[in-house]
Amino acid sequence: MIRNRNGDTHVFDDDYVNFSILFENIHLPPQLTQSKQENLNMANYIRFEGLLDQAVEFCHVRYNFFSAKLKNPSLINSDFEMFSALKDSWFLERNTWKLLSLLLSSRLVQLPQPKQEQIYASDRLLVESLLRNDREILDLMMVKLWLEQTAPDREPEQILKAYRSATVTALTTGKKSAFMVENLDPDVCGRERKRLALSDESQEVALNREVFELLRRGKMEEAQDLCVQSHHPWKAASLRGSEFSLDSQENDVESSIALEYGNPNRDIWRAVCFRLAKDVCQNSLFVKDQNECYQENCDQYERATYSFLSGDVKNALTVCETWEDYVWINFSAILEREINNRLSMVAVREDANEELELEMPATDHTILTVFESLVLSSVKELRESALSPFHHIQARIILSQSDAIFEGLRKQIENENKAEKFEKITNYPQILRFVAHLGLALRIGGFPVMQDNLDFAISAYIELLIASQKGKLVALYTAHLPVMKQIEKYSSFLSRINDHFKIRYEYLQLARSQSLDVHSIANRTVDKIFSNGVFMEPLPEQISSVHIFGLKDPVSELDRIQIRAIEWVTWEKIQYVDALSKVNTLMRRFLVQGRVQSALELRDALPEDLIDDDWKQASLSEEDIARRDPRMREIVMVVREYATYTSLISCLIAHGEWVEIQEKGRKIQNKSTKEHRDWINSVKESTDKTETMFRELIESGWRIDAKKTLKQRLLTARPPRDDEMEDNFAAETGERQ
Repeated sequence: MIRNRNGDTHVFDDDYVNFSILFENIHLPPQLTQSKQENLNMANYIRFEGLLDQAVEFCHVRYNFFSAKLKNPSLINSDFEMFSALKDSWFLERNTWKLLSLLLSSRLVQLPQPKQEQIYASDRLLVESLLRNDREILDLMMVKLWLEQTAPDREPEQILKAYRSATVTALTTGKKSAFMVENLDPDVCGRERKRLALSDESQEVALNREVFELLRRGKMEEAQDLCVQSHHPWKAASLRGSEFSLDSQENDVESSIALEYGNPNRDIWRAVCFRLAKDVCQNSLFVKDQNECYQENCDQYERATYSFLSGDVKNALTVCETWEDYVWINFSAILEREINNRLSMVAVREDANEELELEMPATDHTILTVFESLVLSSVKELRESALSPFHHIQARIILSQSDAIFEGLRKQIENENKAEKFEKITNYPQILRFVAHLGLALRIGGFPVMQDNLDFAISAYIELLIASQKGKLVALYTAHLPVMKQIEKYSSFLSRINDHFKIRYEYLQLARSQSLDVHSIANRTVDKIFSNGVFMEPLPEQISSVHIFGLKDPVSELDRIQIRAIEWVTWEKIQYVDALSKVNTLMRRFLVQGRVQSALELRDALPEDLIDDDWKQASLSEEDIARRDPRMREIVMVVREYATYTSLISCLIAHGEWVEIQEKGRKIQNKSTKEHRDWINSVKESTDKTETMFRELIESGWRIDAKKTLKQRLLTARPPRDDEMEDNFAAETGERQ
C-alpha cells in the first residue's frame, strides 16, 4: 500500500512486479527516424502486437480475479469497495491495451496504393476496397470493433421461442379484453389501435432489447438468428438490409453460380430505418382509461436499433448509459456517413430511386467533437466518466495525440496547471504505470514519442517504484533512459540506500544486467552522498575555530554514511583509483573539520588491497612525475596524498598512545617501584616513536606540498554539478573515440 499527498491509500502489490516481466527483455533503440519508420519490417509488427496481446491477457486475468473475489458473500463493505475499484481499473486498462492492439497494430501496416475502382463495381466491393486502402475508414472501423469487443458481459434476456403465445391463447379461447387485438399479423396493433396480451408485450420489449444489445456487441448474425428463432422473421429481414450489395456476374466475382447478395436499395432502407427511429411506433400502445387507447413512442430499444442501422445518433441516446455506449453510437454514425460519402463519389450508375427525396440522418460530428461533447455533457455521470484518466487516454490514442497524454501527465506531476479539469493522474499509481509502459510500447512499435516526455514518464514511474519499495525494478526502467539520465537517475536511487554491502552489490549487479554504466553510476552515487554530507559544511575560516576531536570520540551517523559511500566504488578493483580519489576527498574534509575519529574509521573501513604494490613502488620512485603517462601520474598523486593522510593518522594514534601512557604515570604513587621504572621506559619509547613519526611526516615534503595545493583543494573539491557531469561525459566520450 502507498499513500499519496492527499492521504489516499492505493494498492501497490506484486501485480506491478509481474507486469514488468512483459517488458523485461526489451531494449529500445534510439528514436526512430522517419525513414526507418516507413521501412518498419514485419518482425517489429509481430513484436509490438505480441507485447500488446500479452498486456491485454495480463489485465484480463487480474480483472477475472477481482470479479471472482466480489462473488464472495462474506466480503465486508470496505473490501467490497476496494475489490470493485480494482476490478473496474483492470477492466479499463485491459480495454485500453486492446484499443492499442487493434488500432495501432493496424496503423503499423503499410496500406497499398489506392487503385482506380470500377465505376460500376458493387457497393460491397467498394467498401472492402475502402477498408483496405482508406486509413480514416479503417481507423473508424477499428474503434467501432474495439468498442463492440470490449462491451461488458451481460445476462441475456429470456426470449420465448414462440410467436405471441399468450395473445394466441386469448383469441382461441375467447378470453380477451376489449382492448386486445383480434388478429396476429405484425402490424395489427397499429392498424387496430389495440394491444397484445401483457406477457407478449413484455416479450416484445425483451426481444427489442436483446437485439440491440447484440448489435452493440457487433453480433449482427446472432441478432438475426434470434429474430428468426422467436418467430419474428421480418425483424431479421430488416436487419439484413444493412448489407451492401454484391452482384457476382456484374463484378466478375469468382463463383460457380450467379450470386446476388445484400441490399441494392440500401439508401431507401436507411431512410425507412431513420423514419422508424424518430417516428412514433405503430405497435406500442397504452391505456389511459377504460375507453381510450393512446399511441406511445416506439419502444426505446427498437428505436435505438433503427437509429444505429440508419447512421443516426439522436434517437439512440436514450438507451446509451456509458461513455463507451456514446462513443460507439457516434462512431457508428460517422463510419456510416463516411462510407456513403465515398460511395457517392465513386459509384456512378443509373439509379431508379435517384429522384426520390429521402430523409437521411444529419450527422455533422467529427471524431474530435464527439469527445469534446462528452467532456461538456450536461449529464454529470457521463461528464465525469469522460474526464476519468483511462477514458481521456483512450480518446487521445484514437485522436493520434499520444504526446498529449505524456504532456498532461507531466503538467499534473509538476503541478503547473492547477486549473486542469482532468482528475489528478498522480493520484493513481496504475495510471502512472500504464503511461510509462505506453511510451515504451509506442517506441517498440516505431511510433514517434517525444524523448523528453517519455523520459519524464519513466522517471516518474521509477520514483513511484522507489517510494513503493520495488527497488529491484529500478534498473529495468532506468535502462530505457538516455545514458546521462541513466547515470543521474540510478545514482540518485543508490544514494538513498544505506543497507548492507551485499544488498548494495545486488543493486549494482542489476544495473549491470541492464547494460548500465555501473562505474559512472557508482562514482556519481558517491558524489551525491558527499553533496548531502561533508560538502554541506562550511570550511573553517581560522584554525582556532576548529575543534579537534579525540580518536575515541564517537563517529556521527552522518559521517558514517559518508564513509560507507566509499563501498560503491570498491566492489571492483578497476575502480580503485576512483575510490582512492574519493577517499582523499573525504579524508581531507574530515581532517580540516577536526574529526580525526571519522578519518580513522574511514581508513579502517577500506579494503586491504586498495593500493596496488605497483602503485606503491611508483609513488616511492624518485622519477620526475611529469614524465609519467597521465594515468600513472594521476595514480601517483592520489597514492601519495592518501599515504600522507594515513601517516598523519598514524602519528595521531601514536600521540594518543603517548597521552595514555602519560595518564598512567600519574596514577603511580610510589616512584621507587618497578612499575614506575617500567613506565619511564614506556614514556621514552613512546616519545621517541611519536617524535620520529612526526619528524618523518614533516620531512617527507607533505608540508611543502600541502602549502601549495591543500588550500586550493579544500576550496574547490566538490562533486560536479549535473551540467558539469554532462560536459565531462561528452569530453570523455570524445577522447575515447
